[in-house]
Amino acid sequence: MGTKRVGLARTQALIQNLKRELTMGGTTNSRQFMANQPQLQTYVGVYEFGTDTSTAAEHTLRSASGGDLELPIGFIACRGWVEVVTAVTSGGSLTLEVGTKGTSNDPNGFMASVAVGSLTANSMHAFDGALADNADGVAKRIHTTADPVSITFGTAAATAGKFYVYIEGYQSLG
Repeated sequence: MGTKRVGLARTQALIQNLKRELTMGGTTNSRQFMANQPQLQTYVGVYEFGTDTSTAAEHTLRSASGGDLELPIGFIACRGWVEVVTAVTSGGSLTLEVGTKGTSNDPNGFMASVAVGSLTANSMHAFDGALADNADGVAKRIHTTADPVSITFGTAAATAGKFYVYIEGYQSLG
């Protein structure tokens, strides 16, 4: 009968090999965490009919943990997507937009006007996350205020549905 016990010498050898791998920071093949470099982050929001407001208006998206989903000051949104879990339905011609509350960070939103007919169960709707060009033709990507992420139901209210909004990016070092 064998034992699963690892001896001290074996444990020390494993730690020594791990140390050797971690000190290879200068090589070109190294893909390790660097504390002084931006790290990719994903923020997740959720909308669920019956729990969240469904009227035709702009609404703050809640985080998966329950509070308002806010992107921090200095966050650079690179891309994102909407994952529809339960089909979104409406008594009218609902459209869905994703952005930040108000117009301080994104005058024209992350994702503009997806029709209710496209918001079927198990569908994905990608957006580039980078805030679209503003009037000056300059892409405004860095969040300058801690605005909450919002969804807007245009034209009509939702009558059912559940979806997640994922926003990927990184924190600016500046």
